[in-house]
Amino acid sequence: MGKPFYNSGFTLIEMLIVMVILSSFYVFSLTSIKLQSSDYYEFYDSYLLKKSRAMLTGTPDKIIIENKEVRFNQNGNVNQAQTVKFKIGPITKKFTIQLGSGVLIEKE
Repeated sequence: MGKPFYNSGFTLIEMLIVMVILSSFYVFSLTSIKLQSSDYYEFYDSYLLKKSRAMLTGTPDKIIIENKEVRFNQNGNVNQAQTVKFKIGPITKKFTIQLGSGVLIEKE
């Protein structure tokens, strides 16, 4: 009657189990990676917001980040040049705030 039929492939249930296991590893590995030092990104946004608010309202404002205080006068200019460092994984990134206009210069 012919050759006997041998099932040598994977069944649908076996493939689904493997896919669930691989998907769960993938999802858990992504969720375990934390957005490292979101302060770095928040600083830039809040810096521009406070600077703009000081210029718009004409009143001095300040921002405090990592125990450093940056003060803006009513024109949005800073009164002290400084460097703010952020540790992002193995990389240290810096924002240098220039005196006067308060221009941010990003460095690694």
